[in-house]
Amino acid sequence: MNFAENEVPAQPNTPAATLSYKFQRLREQIRLAVASGEFAGKLPGERVLAKRFGVNAKTLSKALTDLAAEGLLQRSVGLGTFVKGSLPAALSPEHCLILADDAGSPLVQQLSRRFSQSRLVTDTSLIRPSFLAQFAAVINCMNCLPEPLFRDLVVRGLPVITTRPQAGYATHAVLMDKTQALFTLARDMILAGHRRIVAMDLPGQTIAYDALRAAAARYSPQMDVSSAHPNDWRTITPPQVSAILCGDASLAAQLLTVGSEQYTTETRPALAAVGDLADPVPCTGYYLDPARQAQAIDDLLHELSAQKPTTLWISGRFIDTGSMNPPILSLGQALEGSFSLLAS
Repeated sequence: MNFAENEVPAQPNTPAATLSYKFQRLREQIRLAVASGEFAGKLPGERVLAKRFGVNAKTLSKALTDLAAEGLLQRSVGLGTFVKGSLPAALSPEHCLILADDAGSPLVQQLSRRFSQSRLVTDTSLIRPSFLAQFAAVINCMNCLPEPLFRDLVVRGLPVITTRPQAGYATHAVLMDKTQALFTLARDMILAGHRRIVAMDLPGQTIAYDALRAAAARYSPQMDVSSAHPNDWRTITPPQVSAILCGDASLAAQLLTVGSEQYTTETRPALAAVGDLADPVPCTGYYLDPARQAQAIDDLLHELSAQKPTTLWISGRFIDTGSMNPPILSLGQALEGSFSLLAS
């Protein structure tokens, strides 16, 4: 049986016939605009085209897709629709967008020098979707990237390399291994004789506290582990506390500023931290060299096309400023601590 002979053609006044007519007419209007030279290079955005031709977004998208299938147009996610042959060549990794809270940070300066075609933005409220089309990737150096913007970057298919942990999305990242660094510092504090150690983290984080708990469980199970809020500076005084482990160097810098008024050389707690390398560093700790981090970002950026979301963990550089000196213990305390360590 020939099913084609039994098909009932759409009547001119039916909704299907009307929709088909609108679609065909739109497709020919766009074809004519290209042939006359009215449309050359990149076509206007779909919202503008839909308003001009008086059609909805679905009908317009179908017409553009059909013309692309014919070879008249080229469509690229994130770049737009172009007349055949006018689609720009693939952007090089040098064309990247750098997002940062502080344009003067050492890492941002390293990145700006390394990527000559980059663009630095510190105010994300100024970013529009069309602005993103000129970039091959995004390097996020912000402590807290707005979630709607982060989602838009991922949805548009732009590779994102972040230098700060970001929850909720699988992106590329180049991060310092702070967990291992803090565990090592906590271990060294315990082995030096400290038994009254306080962990201090940035709001919303527990990385220093978790590292201190892990080290205490291994090297001094009887030791009490506690944490303190950054606003509790003046309550952290010897002999209640002999050492402070900071999950970020900015916390240590604040302590030194506030503590200079209440501590003496003899009463100041031992102090250690992790963070970005600065000059000078506030205390003994592990610090991430911005030049090394920028090089790792560069290496990863040139390999993005062949990789799934990847995290590169970088170890920090140990710098000893003498701020983690052991406490002054009585002979009995020292022997007790030695025996407990040997037993563990």
